[in-house]
Amino acid sequence: AESEARRLLDCPDLEIDQRLAFQIELAKTLDRVGLLTNTRPVTEALQILRQAEATVPSGDWSAEARVSLALAEYFYRAEMPERQFRSASRYAMRADALFRELDDRVGSADAVHLLGLFLFQRRILRVARELFDRSLVFSQNAPPRAIFLSNYHRHVGIIDLWSNDRLTAIAHFEKSLAYRDAAGSRDYALFARTLLGAALIDDNRTLEARPYLNQALVIARELPSPVGELRATYSLAEMHEAEGCSSEAMEL
Repeated sequence: AESEARRLLDCPDLEIDQRLAFQIELAKTLDRVGLLTNTRPVTEALQILRQAEATVPSGDWSAEARVSLALAEYFYRAEMPERQFRSASRYAMRADALFRELDDRVGSADAVHLLGLFLFQRRILRVARELFDRSLVFSQNAPPRAIFLSNYHRHVGIIDLWSNDRLTAIAHFEKSLAYRDAAGSRDYALFARTLLGAALIDDNRTLEARPYLNQALVIARELPSPVGELRATYSLAEMHEAEGCSSEAMEL
């Protein structure tokens, strides 16, 4: 994906909108690699998005909205340590306003969900849930997107988990995994498996957790993803410990 995006960006005859789309896609690809290898935030991704921002034609609200959303997503990761999300919030609110003006339901769903994530990370859970649910309404009036729906169920499930409603959380995690598998995304499905497996272990359902975690470990090694392998291995160790197999847990 990275090499193809770079090849296309080298084409001299790209229209502005095409170039913008490839720049955003390349930045997202680099960021995803950063997640899998624990190298976020990826400096080059920001450089690419800044170049895109500088070339947005004046008055092109659609282009500005898409770049603003991409920058908001970048700064969401970059500003995670302090969890204030100042730059991320500014860009996300701009994207939200523009998408609403354009009546772009897909863009609105993504922007509102991202605004919910800022509050989610700060543990302002009631308002975060309201924003997640509003983003779901937008998505229901737009073409279906499996990854968006998987993210909705993942984040709502975590809120339920933090609220000690484990059974409802597990149901959301199962839906999240089903959507990610339906989308054919192995790296997204990797993290869905580790989250579901960990929740099942906490619910004393280690036999159910085992296949999900074993699958996650296989995917992580095949990608490869050191981060995914770490998470899957850690959860497998917790599973062994919950089963009373401390020596197996220590080996992992």
